Amino acid sequence: IGSAFGDLDALMSNARDLVDIAEKLKAKTERDAQQNRPADEQQVDELSNLLQEMGIASPVTMVAAGKKRSVYHEQLARQMGQFLPPLLEHLGGLVTTVDAFCMYNRARASVELVAPDDFLAACQLFAPLSIPLSVETLSSGVTAIRSVDAAAERYAMRLKEMAHKRGSLIPLDLIQSSSMPLSFALEQLMQAESLGYLCRDEHAEQGLRFFPNMFNAFLEAEESRTRNIGGL
Repeated sequence: IGSAFGDLDALMSNARDLVDIAEKLKAKTERDAQQNRPADEQQVDELSNLLQEMGIASPVTMVAAGKKRSVYHEQLARQMGQFLPPLLEHLGGLVTTVDAFCMYNRARASVELVAPDDFLAACQLFAPLSIPLSVETLSSGVTAIRSVDAAAERYAMRLKEMAHKRGSLIPLDLIQSSSMPLSFALEQLMQAESLGYLCRDEHAEQGLRFFPNMFNAFLEAEESRTRNIGGL
């Protein structure tokens, strides 16, 4: 076991060295570009691909934060604010904290992996730091990170518009359009229903489908008609 951990420490040390080298190469390439020096396009492309494959080029570490946990959490939160939004765009604006934790650590190129407690502490700083992400507990009890652009009310309106265009929605429609898990797709549809934007129809053969909720518009029109009659 001691030998295994020794090998792991060596791997982590080598990974840090690789990140340092990559950052120095990137800085040199940027300086050459600013000074109008000719650069080998192939080398630039290879460096860019290398950095992308390694994940986050400059991961926040406890050492870099001066071992101050509050500063460390704040820096983690800010970096997550840059890392997560592009992923959330492809996942329908919602991801479980467990999945986000795994994807973030994977992108750190094995450099000082973030502990679960530190990750959750950083998530609690999204609102105080005005980072466009929020943490919420879904009705299923699962904790998830949501993009502000995919806030519940706003996303429910988008689902209603989608239902208008398609005629109806099933969880598979959201899976195909947003690559989200089945449980999340159903959760989103049920949330839009609870907010009054969709209504459901359960059929023995066709299963569960969600339609645009037209009852509210009908009731408002009926109330308006009643008021007009009463004013005559």
